[in-house]
Amino acid sequence: MRTLAALILLALTASLAIAGPPGLIFHAQFAGDLAASPGPVAQSVHGEPQFMAAPWGKSGILLVKGSYLSYPAQGCLNKSAGTLLFWIQPRWHGNDGKRHAIFSDAAPTHKPIYNSFYLFKTPSSTLQFCVGGVAEHALSTTVADWAPEEWHHVAVSWGSASGIALYVDGARAGEKHCEDEPEQGPTFSIGADYDGSLTAEAGFSDVQIFNRVMRPDQIAAISRNLPLEIAGIIDMTAPEKAVSGRPITIELKAIAAQPLTRPHAVLITLDDIPIASVMPQPPAETWEPGMPIELEPVTVTI
Repeated sequence: MRTLAALILLALTASLAIAGPPGLIFHAQFAGDLAASPGPVAQSVHGEPQFMAAPWGKSGILLVKGSYLSYPAQGCLNKSAGTLLFWIQPRWHGNDGKRHAIFSDAAPTHKPIYNSFYLFKTPSSTLQFCVGGVAEHALSTTVADWAPEEWHHVAVSWGSASGIALYVDGARAGEKHCEDEPEQGPTFSIGADYDGSLTAEAGFSDVQIFNRVMRPDQIAAISRNLPLEIAGIIDMTAPEKAVSGRPITIELKAIAAQPLTRPHAVLITLDDIPIASVMPQPPAETWEPGMPIELEPVTVTI
């Protein structure tokens, strides 16, 4: 009996199957519900939040006066190091002379050592970010030109041994070196201060928290709705032709733009059709950022 085998002209591609940016531990998109993914459902809802449209075709939540959301802090807010990013649409003018609480670490006491994470708009027309509960660990930038119902992107980063940074609309507005020993609170609030007595009166969208300090270029990319450059396959060597049902060997070279914290598979496709998913060797989480790495050859059958 003779077996027929098809000769295939190969148009192979390879990519890393990355589910999400490394270090993302909380992401509230407000697409019809208040659950975060990753992250939990809101622990408590105060006032009358309203779903709304947001930039880039995304959804948001309008937190009118007296409205705010609280989430469990455990696993979602690492006060030793991290980055918080979100879109905000204030319902007030930047020079209205009032204080508006935007994001805070919530605790049942007003002691600075516990309430050590606070982002708010001041009566003097500035946006201020404070950690450690003391003025020496604070940054501010003017928002006097902010207009009601105008969307802005805001981000803050912090490291207990390095310092803090504040970004508005993708640009770094300030940074400061400071050190503190943070105390983890039980919850955090979107749209309110530590006890909910002061609220934001603003819309929020795409609230993200990372457990690491992100680079300025990464924050700028997110503010422009661009994908983060995480890692990828930068070179591939494979036969130009293959016989169906017979294995071929593929050589790959990869690079990581930033540390990878978990395993990632390499997806092999033929004319955009997936044909194999393999775990690279060495594993992705061992790759040194910025350094091209030769992977062990991969054998697949077409």
